[in-house]
Amino acid sequence: MKRKNYIMILACLLLAWGCRGDDPVNEVDPEPTPAPTPEPEPIPTGLDLVYVKGGTFMMGVTSEYDSQRLVTLSDFYIGKYEVTQGDWESVMGSNPSRFQKGDDYPVEQVSWEDAQTFIRKLRLSTGKNYRLATEAEWEFAARGGTQSNGYLYSGSNSLDSVAWFADNGGASTHPVGQKSPNELGIYDMSGNVDEWCNDLYVAYSYVEQTDPMGAWPSDFDSEDRYIYRGGSYSGDNVACHVSSRHHKLPSRSASNLGFRIAFSEPKPLPEIEMVYVEGGTFTMGSPASEPGRSDNEVQHQVTVSSFHIGKYEVTLGEWKAVTGSKFSSYPYPYPEGEDYPVGWVSWNDVQTFILRLNNLTGMNYRLPTEAEWEFAARGGNQSKGYMFSGSDNLDEVAWYDNNAGDSPHYVGQKLPNELGIYDMSGNVYEWCSDWFGDYSTSAQVDPTGPSTGYNRVIRGGDWGSAVQYNRVACHFYFFGGLNSSSSQIGFRLVR
Repeated sequence: MKRKNYIMILACLLLAWGCRGDDPVNEVDPEPTPAPTPEPEPIPTGLDLVYVKGGTFMMGVTSEYDSQRLVTLSDFYIGKYEVTQGDWESVMGSNPSRFQKGDDYPVEQVSWEDAQTFIRKLRLSTGKNYRLATEAEWEFAARGGTQSNGYLYSGSNSLDSVAWFADNGGASTHPVGQKSPNELGIYDMSGNVDEWCNDLYVAYSYVEQTDPMGAWPSDFDSEDRYIYRGGSYSGDNVACHVSSRHHKLPSRSASNLGFRIAFSEPKPLPEIEMVYVEGGTFTMGSPASEPGRSDNEVQHQVTVSSFHIGKYEVTLGEWKAVTGSKFSSYPYPYPEGEDYPVGWVSWNDVQTFILRLNNLTGMNYRLPTEAEWEFAARGGNQSKGYMFSGSDNLDEVAWYDNNAGDSPHYVGQKLPNELGIYDMSGNVYEWCSDWFGDYSTSAQVDPTGPSTGYNRVIRGGDWGSAVQYNRVACHFYFFGGLNSSSSQIGFRLVR
């Protein structure tokens, strides 16, 4: 009986043990959940772009040296901030700035040439066609574009609210984006650092303009100066006006001078048909026995790399699509059809056209070197040794003084040469990139002509020229200077 009671008591104890809760002595409090780490504020970057819708505005002010003019601009993008020291270091691997206080400070101590080097490297790394803003784009954006309230400074009539300048800058730059933005949400277009523009400094044109690109470097002037805008931490209030203009040599830098980038979406343009020219070696110049030759056509061996060249001369239609105008100047009537070769364009006009075309397309068009031109005119590696481009019979391939009727003709009406290229003899002369000078007698690889000179090379003959000027070897030049033009001179492109 005692044994039975003992067993029952033991069973009850075991049941009670199995039903017990967790031992409070052994309980472990859970680890407290850590507070979330706040995300760091992103560092402003000059690669953050603001869309600027195109429009028409009055550029400049009548009270200053340069008069006002009406300017119309296409859509573009511009940096929300000035290019920062962090941006510069990520692309260039160094920091030239005097005030090295942080990645969000604007880069300074950069020349116009330095800014172009940065942009070229940025293009290569991103595949995007970044550039400096034109002076007109810069002022339009600084004024607030189509949302402008007409302020004296960029975003306000109170300079202190939008800019670091001499009265509040403390003799130093400041992090970008600390002041109030303008109507488009763009910061520091007045003050902090002055900003390089793409343009050479010249007096404003008095005529209404569309997408002006500024002047091209002058013929022989090593003192060409480029525009900078906006004022800086060390400048007075006048320097910070949205219309205020300043200029400096492109090689010069300063601790108050930086830049911001711009970008334009490529626009649909007429297709510029190009012909591939495989590189090769040829004899440039003419033999002493060639009829009509000049003594300056000394034969010499030249090797050129592969390139593409225009199937046709640049036409009026292509010129108007890129520039919005007929031609640079036209003192007497010129054919109006869009398939005529463009004429009345100076060498500098062509450079402006090419700059605008490259900005619009993201391509790298240029004028041919004289060696590239002659190699292509001869038919490249498929050359049959003709005197003219594509034939020994000039009437088959060219419009010249005996058959043109004192006028240019639509491109591509005569027979092409061995490479399928038209009008490299006759119709209009074609600008080359080279200065005119005597040939070297030694073998050359990808020659670019003399480093300096007085006249640029033209090639191919034209609708009013005699037979000898239409030869593929004719080494000739235009004597009017880089800003002079003629109804008989046009151009074709290479890339």
